[in-house]
Amino acid sequence: ANCPVVLPNATSDESLLHQGSVPPSLSVVHSTESISFVGPAPFADYAAVLADVMYRNVKDELSPNRRSVLLHVTDIGGHQGSTAVTIELVPKNDAPALASSVPSPSMTFKEGASPSLLPTTLTVSDPDSPLMQQAVVIISPNLDGDDEVLAVQDLLLGTATASYSNGQLTIIGNVTQRRMGQILSSITYENTADNLAAVRRELVLRVSDGQAWSNSISVALELLGVDDPPSIDLNGPDVSGIHSQLQYLE
Repeated sequence: ANCPVVLPNATSDESLLHQGSVPPSLSVVHSTESISFVGPAPFADYAAVLADVMYRNVKDELSPNRRSVLLHVTDIGGHQGSTAVTIELVPKNDAPALASSVPSPSMTFKEGASPSLLPTTLTVSDPDSPLMQQAVVIISPNLDGDDEVLAVQDLLLGTATASYSNGQLTIIGNVTQRRMGQILSSITYENTADNLAAVRRELVLRVSDGQAWSNSISVALELLGVDDPPSIDLNGPDVSGIHSQLQYLE
């Protein structure tokens, strides 16, 4: 008696495994596409070993597909029976990865300066999602409120849109990995506060393929304040202007 379990046209990434004990009355024979149990054993022994047969696929990127595993049973009298088990291959979505050309990027913004470009080139990769759906850049902490602004170069957006509110820049749209990297690399920071809070911030960037978010890239941001010179208003606070005139009579 014997019972081969066959995986037709098995690839190098696929295999059939048996994880469990095998009764002394049975022997196990492995091949590229099958695992067979051979020996004059009771039905219960065959049922037990078949219940411990497992399918494994180590391919990193599965394609949606169906696989059939065939079971052929031959009893001691030579009578045969067959059945098939269908296995649905369900791919797992991999999160995108965000990478910086500069390890631990940092930048400095001085009060009154023009918008400053991020000091790194960012790239996006994702083995199973060619298009990115969203990206966010967060100022943490956003101490100067609406005076702190993040922006992107509009020409790179294409059909995507960018909006900024409360210290967060959001980019939405179906864009390629390469284009999303270009958009993120074009981000600028500006602080228009006259007396900015000279406290270290971080600009935190992430991207999403619509199902999962990437790792975060943080850009350290140092802010330098400027000491404004004092001013004198001879008119006082209740009169417009800052100068005053007087008359001297002989």
